[in-house]
Amino acid sequence: MPETRDKTRDTNKRLTSDEVKERNVLLKKMDENGDYIRIKHDLYAKLLQDDAWRERMLQQTRECVHRRGLGL
Repeated sequence: MPETRDKTRDTNKRLTSDEVKERNVLLKKMDENGDYIRIKHDLYAKLLQDDAWRERMLQQTRECVHRRGLGL
């Protein structure tokens, strides 16, 4: 019997290619000013706290990208 996973559910959890590009620009800027290391440590702590870290990170990334209004 073929797998009947809901493809839209998986797609909604992934960042779009534009969001990925904007995220990468933001991460590069954060790396240049030293914020990347601090955030990396914070994310690791959140990972250890519970299993919903991935969904929260995707949501936080989207919010940050949209707040910053980075355009490519």
